[in-house]
Parts: sequence; C-alpha cells; structure tokens
Amino acid sequence: MREYDAALAISAGDEASLTRKREAALGKARALSRLGKHADAIKLAKATIDGADPEDRSLLSRGYVVLGGLYRAMDGKEQDALIAYLTVDLVYNTVPESHAEALYHLSELWGKAREDQRSRQCGQILRDAYPQSGWAKKLAAGGKTS
Repeated sequence: MREYDAALAISAGDEASLTRKREAALGKARALSRLGKHADAIKLAKATIDGADPEDRSLLSRGYVVLGGLYRAMDGKEQDALIAYLTVDLVYNTVPESHAEALYHLSELWGKAREDQRSRQCGQILRDAYPQSGWAKKLAAGGKTS
C-alpha cells in the first residue's frame, strides 16, 4: 500500500506520468479490496475511470476489469461485476489482455447466473480470439464451457 501511495504522491507533469499514476490507483484499489475495504476500493477505481482520457482504451479496459474484480470480491455484487466486464467486452475490446480476462470472468459469471448459452459463447470467443492467453488456458484447465 505504501508503494502505491508513494506513486500517487509523485507530481505528474506529462501524460505518461499521469497514466502511471492512474495505474497505481488501480493497483491500490485492488489492495484495498484485499484488505476488505471494498467501498474505498470501488470509489477509487471509479474515480480513476472517470478521470481517464476517454481515448485511453488501455487504461479504461484495465479499469473496468479491476472494477469487475472488486465487485466479485463482494457478496451479492455479481450483477455489477457482469456490467463491468461487459463494458470491456462491448466497448474496450481492442485491448487483448483485458478483453481475454473479461471474457474469462464473463464465462464464469454467466455460468453462475444459469445463462449457459452466454457462458459458452464467452468461452468460445476467448478460445477463438486469444487461444494462447493465460485466460484461455485457465478456462481449459477448469473445464468450463465447451
């Protein structure tokens, strides 16, 4: 947490530095969630997303993946997690690593929601579009959608 706070305290005079600070904010949000501070984590992730350049698809895709993970860490927030991951799938799907991760989680969440067709569809897109990704391998190892 101290490392993230130190990164956030650095003055950002250029766009690259500002992007790094936003990435640190997303890392801090994950750390807060792991400490059980879910409300603070979600607030930070949303503020980071809201403050991002709308053209920074890479940061926004990561932001929504983080947000989905934060919601998944909370009981009863599966719907919110679905929305976050769907945002990546539908809006920010040009960033392969984030898109692959979102598809993996969508496959799981749709399965839990008993939306088997949607679960299989996300798994198939993941396998077809990103066959070498760690997320596709994790899906295959878990025996999820066919």
